Amino acid sequence: MRYDGLVARTVLSVLLIVIGGALGAALSAYSPRLDQRTIDEAVSIGQSYSDAARARFHQSYRVHIARAPVDHIDVSTPFRRLVTAAEERARIGDRFFGQRDAAAVLARHGEGIEVAIGLTFHPLNTYAGIPGFDVSMQTLDARVIRARGVQRLPRFTARVTGAPMPGAGPGTGGGGQPLLGGTILAHFERADLDPQGTYDVVIEEARKEMARGRIELAKLR
Repeated sequence: MRYDGLVARTVLSVLLIVIGGALGAALSAYSPRLDQRTIDEAVSIGQSYSDAARARFHQSYRVHIARAPVDHIDVSTPFRRLVTAAEERARIGDRFFGQRDAAAVLARHGEGIEVAIGLTFHPLNTYAGIPGFDVSMQTLDARVIRARGVQRLPRFTARVTGAPMPGAGPGTGGGGQPLLGGTILAHFERADLDPQGTYDVVIEEARKEMARGRIELAKLR
């Protein structure tokens, strides 16, 4: 009985991703607060047995930059945080992600979005830590929105392609190894954002623009 339930849930998650892709923005929009139906959808996607379906879901949240040292920009909304949390639990064999678990994830991260900037440095760099790059979001009319909080996570090993979360993977301790890259996590509050808005994420060093990438919140869950 329990197995049948898991199979049904997996089929549902795949259908949700396919239908969401087909209908586009009609079913997609960044939502700061999630109702129970939407929470169930997120958990179903995260617990899907289809690697391809989950990869398709995450793909829409990543903007590839490939302009050294910036690799990509990754966006996490409340909906995606739940998908990722359920996915991580399923990866270790735990597929019983309940309402209390979901509530804890949502309470811990809040209703805003987190932008993760993936970085890779030249192996001969002299950085002692992640440089103080500035991360902001700009509206199409050039209004600048500053991050409310920033974390800098160093990486001392090669970048892990397909890591489940921004900055995830081995090698978070230095031990005398050269700094090869890292992740900047910038948090933006929901009060500062239009759920239907289009923004450029801008990365700067000493007020000089290094890279930018466009995100459309109306197309994200």
